[in-house]
Amino acid sequence: MKKKQTKGELHNLLVFLKRQRRLANIDRCNQSAKIKFYSVAEHCYFSILFGMVLCDVINRQSHPKDRLNVEEVLRRLIIHDAEEAITGDILYTLHNEHPEFKSGWQTKLLRELGLEE
Repeated sequence: MKKKQTKGELHNLLVFLKRQRRLANIDRCNQSAKIKFYSVAEHCYFSILFGMVLCDVINRQSHPKDRLNVEEVLRRLIIHDAEEAITGDILYTLHNEHPEFKSGWQTKLLRELGLEE
């Protein structure tokens, strides 16, 4: 088993993640008018990035039989808000008060993608 990460190494990973988060605020040079907003796609990208880094941290410190399946984690993160391409952004309170709403859309999309569980 590999050595556990030190506090300094974990701190450096957090600094890295915070810095990557700033990418959403960097203007790209293009010919179109610039409108600032935070998209669902940006949210998904950062969820995937955080998931990948956190899986690596956890798996480095885990016994081989206890390691996370990184591919499964990343696949779930990639599609975790996919239904919002159809429904628009779903408020946090809506999926907490009515979890069947979000799960219904996710089931439909998984079926369409051939990824039903």
